[in-house]
Amino acid sequence: MTSQYPVATHEHTAAPTPPTLETRPKPPLWLGIIFTVCGLWGLVPSARVLLDQIAGLKDPNFVAVCDYNAVFSCTDVMRSDAATTFGISNSFYGLAGFGAVAALGVAMLAGARFAGWLWFLIGVGMTVVVGFCMYLAAHAIFTLGALCTNCIQIWAAAIILFCATVGFTFPAYGGDNAMTRAAGKWWWALAVVWMVVIGVTMLVVFRDFFFN
Repeated sequence: MTSQYPVATHEHTAAPTPPTLETRPKPPLWLGIIFTVCGLWGLVPSARVLLDQIAGLKDPNFVAVCDYNAVFSCTDVMRSDAATTFGISNSFYGLAGFGAVAALGVAMLAGARFAGWLWFLIGVGMTVVVGFCMYLAAHAIFTLGALCTNCIQIWAAAIILFCATVGFTFPAYGGDNAMTRAAGKWWWALAVVWMVVIGVTMLVVFRDFFFN
């Protein structure tokens, strides 16, 4: 005798499979190169600034090697209040940050794939760093009226790293849409335009020095 009542069936939906090492987005070769090169590049001027600050503490009359004239005066910049944050020289943060970036770059070149949460932290860190660099740039250009060649190199490295991070993470984790595709394709153009704007700003603000 067949039951007239439907027999309940229990269908179990498989739980989503967590990302594995193989399914995580693999950083492209160019990103590993940029992280490694810019990380090492940023370490050099950060170390120079730190050494100059130490020399300045020992000798009040110390003049940095990169003091070329009234505009390009590293000594004026490194002795300003903006040269330290929370009582610690910004160069210490630079050494730690760029060292970590270089290590990440080497890991990428070795084939490492990072979890999404780490890329989130990297993105937040890059945003904070480039924002802080832009604050220091504005302070040097508009308030101090002096430029530091070491600092300019650090700003450039931070801009390139930020834009490169956007160029990878947006397409990798932001889905397929016009904005993420544009970020992946044109991140380098954003970096170039950004640095050109800063360069033009310097030329305008210090036009009497550059054009007279």
